[in-house]
Amino acid sequence: MTQVVWLKRDLRIRDHAPLFQASQLGDVLPLYILEPFLFEKEVFSTRHLTFIVESLEDLKASFDAIGLPLFVYIGDAKDIFQKIFDTYGRFCLHSHMEHGTNLTYKRDLVIKEWTLRQEVTWTEYKIFGVNRTHGFKYRLRDFHGWLKEGITPIPKDPQPFMDHQKIFKDSINDLLELDVKGSPISFFKGGESEGIKRAKAFFDQRYKKYQVYINKPSLSIHSSSLLSPYLAFGNLSIRMLHLSTQKHLKMIIDPFLKNQLEAFEKRLYWHCHFVQRIERHPELNEEAWDKKLEGVRETHQDLYDAFKEGTTGFPIVDACMRALKLRGWINFKQRAMLASFASNILLLDWRDVGDILGSYFIDYEPGIHWSQIQMQAGLNPYRHVPMYDIIKQSHMHDKEASFIYEMIPELKNISVPDVFTPWTLKHNPYIQPVIDLESQFEKSKKILYERKKQKKKMPNLFGEKL
Repeated sequence: MTQVVWLKRDLRIRDHAPLFQASQLGDVLPLYILEPFLFEKEVFSTRHLTFIVESLEDLKASFDAIGLPLFVYIGDAKDIFQKIFDTYGRFCLHSHMEHGTNLTYKRDLVIKEWTLRQEVTWTEYKIFGVNRTHGFKYRLRDFHGWLKEGITPIPKDPQPFMDHQKIFKDSINDLLELDVKGSPISFFKGGESEGIKRAKAFFDQRYKKYQVYINKPSLSIHSSSLLSPYLAFGNLSIRMLHLSTQKHLKMIIDPFLKNQLEAFEKRLYWHCHFVQRIERHPELNEEAWDKKLEGVRETHQDLYDAFKEGTTGFPIVDACMRALKLRGWINFKQRAMLASFASNILLLDWRDVGDILGSYFIDYEPGIHWSQIQMQAGLNPYRHVPMYDIIKQSHMHDKEASFIYEMIPELKNISVPDVFTPWTLKHNPYIQPVIDLESQFEKSKKILYERKKQKKKMPNLFGEKL
């Protein structure tokens, strides 16, 4: 019987349980389905599509090496599964579990209903240390238990499926013909082989200042792993990455260097912790965790546009947005600052803020992204509303303004500290700020803090007692 391997955000050949298990049972039909609705309704943009295409090209080369084809289909998943069924008969379906918003969750419910009706066996495999159990709360021991399951080998001499009826007419290049919003970037190239190169560079040298530069916008680009896009699209297995980290830790003697890599290792656990949240609540991009702050924010188009384009008049904010548009990546501290500034000072709707940033983040991972957007918008009922002082942030993390000068060259003739607050100069050489920062900061803080302190019980997304 034909074994269909439904490729989603797992574009690799190593540690790929669905691929390996399928290879043990029959003819293997590896299939990537690009569903246009995800690019119409999700935050995905041209940069994500380009990364996917590059990943598929790399994966095709890997499949060629072991004698497997790679089929591509543009359209509805149920339609192509029905076509395979009608043309070649009943098949078995294999895929990794997908942990996303209601868009992919509801699509999976449709496919599940179809497989039951057609008596097609669909086996889903864990891609992360995330559990598919209603109301499950994540624990460190669950992550380690998943790690112990071991690495799945690359299939040896798999039997390829032959499409004698020529039902697959789309090619990888056809994906690039789709009309998708946004602009491409060249800083990251998709693919498992690229991810492996990045990982090697990190373990060889980059990790040595990982924790030291982690919050520095101009330096973190040289010390961070930059592996997040490769995890987000499944070019790399987080289990293999964790085991590689442990292997390198055993070889390090210097306590300082060991500390740097241990800090990285902790973030691999937190990755799965946040993904577990969206597995529990796929509506995390739509419904606030704590609803007390709902109705306070309202997206005004002029402020929305200024934030999106990096023209707010505040250098550190605009520099971060320009870097995102150029590279698709900034460090976590600056991401948090941007989300907080837009949601808590400009008072833009947190959903709109999440959509803007998600379309720029090349490493958009729904569980991590929407958990952090809600956190920075003060929607975690157990935490305060984070109000970042962006001028203080400039002094702390870009004290020589090297990042601002790099991203906003029109300010290169303004010295520190004036470059952090050019609107205070007699002749402002930069864009006039879209708000009066000091007064708006205090106004927003008062509104949000008063709402946060309310004792009134509100519905909680996670069903917890507050």
